[in-house]
This record gives sequence, C-alpha cells and structure tokens, in this order.
Amino acid sequence: MEKRVLDKFNRLSKFFSWEEVFGYKSEELMDLMKVVAVSHDFAKSTSYFQRFIRGGNEEAILKSHSALSSLITLHILRKKQFDPFLQYLGFTLVKNHHSSLGNAENELKLSMGVRSLSKQWESVDSSFKEWFSKKFDISDFNVDEMISYMESLAGRFRFKIVPKLEIEHYFLTHLLFSILVSSDREDPILGDVDISPVPVEVDRFESYISNL
Repeated sequence: MEKRVLDKFNRLSKFFSWEEVFGYKSEELMDLMKVVAVSHDFAKSTSYFQRFIRGGNEEAILKSHSALSSLITLHILRKKQFDPFLQYLGFTLVKNHHSSLGNAENELKLSMGVRSLSKQWESVDSSFKEWFSKKFDISDFNVDEMISYMESLAGRFRFKIVPKLEIEHYFLTHLLFSILVSSDREDPILGDVDISPVPVEVDRFESYISNL
C-alpha cells in the first residue's frame, strides 16, 4: 500500500512542481502520504475488527476503523511537527477514505466517543503496537489527550486557518485523497502487480483547450 501511494505521488511529480502549484515541498507532502498510507487502516488491528472479519457479531461502532486510525495519524503528524493544515489534511484523508470529504470547518471531529475509542485502543495487541512503533512511534499515544488536541486544533483551524485557505488547498486535498483512495482499492486486488500509466498526449489536450 505504501509503495503504491508513493509510486503515484512520484509519477505526478514528473508533471509539475508541488511547491510551485501548492506551496509545499514535494518531500514534505511525500512524508505526509507515507504516514497516511501506513496508518490509514491502523484500527483494523483491534480485536473487535478482527472478530468481525472472522464472522463475529460486533457492535458497529467498535468494529469501525476510521476514527481511531485518523486519531493515530494526527498523533504522528503532531509529533513530526507538520504544520496545522497538513495535520488537518492527514486526519481528514484517513477519516474519510471509505466515504467522502466534507466541509473543512467540520472535519476535525469524530462520531465515536472517548469511551469507545479507548476500548478500541486497549484491544490492540501490544506486539502490534510495538511493531507499528518501529515505523512511527505511538508508545505515548493517549486517547483523551489526542481528543483534546483535536478539539483545540479544530478551534484554531476554524478561526485562523480556514479564512486563509485558497483554491490550491482544495485541489491539494482532493488530489491526495484520490491517491489514497485509489491505492487502497487497488492494493487488495492487485497486490504486487503494478499498473503501468497510460501515456498522456499533452499536445492533444493543449489543442483541445486552444480551440475552446
């Protein structure tokens, strides 16, 4: 999954400069997508989800995986000191990767409460947490603390960041979301099989646009 995400990101990098178009260096956005690719399904490791995929009858709220996964993502991005917009971006990409993007002002919230999130976190096997921490350290993750941080970030985002957002932020959000979602759908079907991109005939597009 991580390789598929980064391959798509790198292919796009051949056509434009991320910094010139979106204001963020490609290395920074690639680091963001590495975190998102690795953590987007973290909560599938909960005992509730594992029993569910084996035919168990689990509560809908506890077998879901987007809420805890997005909170884990936010924790990692915070520790890596990404700027507030990119923290929001990573959170919302993971939160919505099985649904659709919503209004930016309302994204930094979760439908699952602290109690359910804590039950999910505590049900993750310690050996998996240790394995995951070799990639991104989550040894100090705390549900209550991260919920408080998410809420404080939501306040700053709504009043200080949203008023400054430009159309570039909108397109960046949807572009990275499409990379994640398409990779997530392809990976279980294709496995290690790569999809060779279809050559783009730029001249045809330019000709079409000039004749509009």
